[in-house]
Amino acid sequence: MLKNLIRAFLIFRLELRQPSLDLELFFPSWLHRPAIHIILEEKKEEKEKQREHLLLKLDEVYPF
Repeated sequence: MLKNLIRAFLIFRLELRQPSLDLELFFPSWLHRPAIHIILEEKKEEKEKQREHLLLKLDEVYPF
């Protein structure tokens, strides 16, 4: 039982640790993100726009 308590304590300690933010590393990694990520974001935005357009059309046809 003591072994399980120690494991639980170590897991909680690990989960509650605050990650350190190094802005000098963050900005260059943000600039060099994979191109596929950019494409997927654009597709997601396009689908959201299509969904909004469809909802507007449905509201015009079925106003209830």
